[in-house]
Amino acid sequence: MKDEWLKKMQAYERGELSPEEEKAFEDELEKLEAYQSHIENQTPEERKTRSNSSEAKLSKSVRKGKWRALLSNAFSAFALFMLITMVSAILTSIYYGAFSKEVQRDVTRSVFATQYPNIRMNSSGFSSGFYFNATLDGQLVKSFGSYEEDVGTFHIKNILDLWGIGSLDFYGTEHAPINTFFDPSVSNVESDWGTLERLPEGTLSEVYVTLAAPKSLDEVFQHLEPLETIYPQWYAVDVGETDEFSRSEPIGFPDDPFILDYLPAPESETMTEEKTGWFSSTGSSSSSRGIEVYGDEEVRIDIFKEMLRVVANNQRLVKNLTNHFAVSSEDALAYVNENGVQIYGLVLTGPTKELLKLQEETWVKHLRVNDSILWK
Repeated sequence: MKDEWLKKMQAYERGELSPEEEKAFEDELEKLEAYQSHIENQTPEERKTRSNSSEAKLSKSVRKGKWRALLSNAFSAFALFMLITMVSAILTSIYYGAFSKEVQRDVTRSVFATQYPNIRMNSSGFSSGFYFNATLDGQLVKSFGSYEEDVGTFHIKNILDLWGIGSLDFYGTEHAPINTFFDPSVSNVESDWGTLERLPEGTLSEVYVTLAAPKSLDEVFQHLEPLETIYPQWYAVDVGETDEFSRSEPIGFPDDPFILDYLPAPESETMTEEKTGWFSSTGSSSSSRGIEVYGDEEVRIDIFKEMLRVVANNQRLVKNLTNHFAVSSEDALAYVNENGVQIYGLVLTGPTKELLKLQEETWVKHLRVNDSILWK
C-alpha cells in the first residue's frame, strides 16, 4: 500500500494524473498537512500520551492475536484428540472381538478353577474401552454341597492382552481360600477337629483335607462314595512341589469340571433293535449326559489337563493373575503327563458334625477348617 501511494505521488509530480485523480490526491495531501500541523502543535505531554495510547492499542492487538492463536491450537488439538479416541475405540472393539473375549474368559475361568480351591468365576462382564483397554468384572462363588454362596468379586484390567488384578475382594477373610495342604509325610501338624466340635449344629463347613498318601482319582472316589452328605469340591494334584512341609500354592481341579464352554459333555450310547417281518436290525445312538458323580475319571483328568494347557499357552494374559505360583501351569502339565494324576488333598463341604466324623477315617491325615456358614 505504501508503494502504491509513492507511485501515485510520483505520477502527481510528473502531471500524469487525470483531473479527477489529481483532485482526490490533493485532498489526501491536505489531510496529511493538517495531521502534520496538529502533531507539531502538540505539547510533549500530549505526544507522550498519544505514544502510550498507540502502544497500548498495539499491545492489546498483540494479546488478542495470541489468544486467538492459542484457542485455535487448543480447538485443533481437542478435535485431533477426539478423532484419535474414536478411532481407538473402533480398533479396540475389533481387537477384542468375540473370539478374543471368549478366549480371555476361558483363561480366567481356568486360572480360578486350577489355582483357587473351591472358588469359581460365576457371572462376568467384558467391556472394551479406548486405547486397547478392556475390563473383565465378575462374581466369585463358593460351593457348599449343592448350595452356592457369593463370596467376592473381581475386577481385572487388560491392556493389549496383559492382565493384572485391579481388585480381588472377598466378603470377609473367612471366605478367602487358605490354600494350605500338607505333605502326606508330615505328622507334627495339629488338625482342626476341635474347631469342628465347637461349631454349632445347623452349619455347613468347608475343610481342606490332606490324604494319608497320594491316591488315584478312582481310589479317592471309593473313599468318598459312602459319605452321603459330604461333597467333594476340589482335588489337589501332585505336580512336583518341592516343599516337604506346607503346600500353600496348590494346583488342582474342581469336582464340576465343565467350566470351558467349548468342551463336549460325555456321551452315552444306547443300543436299539428294530424288527421288520422276519428280519431284525440293531443300531446305536449317542446322546450327551452329565458327568458321573463318582466316575468319569478319564474325562475329569482330560479336562484338568486342558485347563492347564489353556493357562500355559496364554501366559501373557495371566502374567499378573496367578501370584507367580511355585509351579507354573506349563511345568504342572508336563509333570502330570509324565507321572499321571495323583490326588494328595481335597476340599470337602458338608454339615459340620458330619465332617467331624472324618476323624475316624484312616485315609485322612490332616484337616483344616476354612469356612463355615449357616445351613440355609
